[in-house]
Amino acid sequence: MNIVMKNQIISELDSLPDQKGPSLLDYLHFLKKDSIDYTPNQETIDAINQADRDRKNMKSFSSVDDMFKDMGIEE
Repeated sequence: MNIVMKNQIISELDSLPDQKGPSLLDYLHFLKKDSIDYTPNQETIDAINQADRDRKNMKSFSSVDDMFKDMGIEE
């Protein structure tokens, strides 16, 4: 960040009430994390893998009639 931007931020901070400090600090931490790549936890990885397996096991049909026939529902 360039010095001009830092000075503008510091100028704004000087007029901020003390009770806003914790919220501002939380927001700054959020902004820093925004650019970090996260590694998903195991539960997320398992859910993605299960969805992928489910997708691969899905049948596709060329028409609704074919789907109904496969389900044993015919006109």
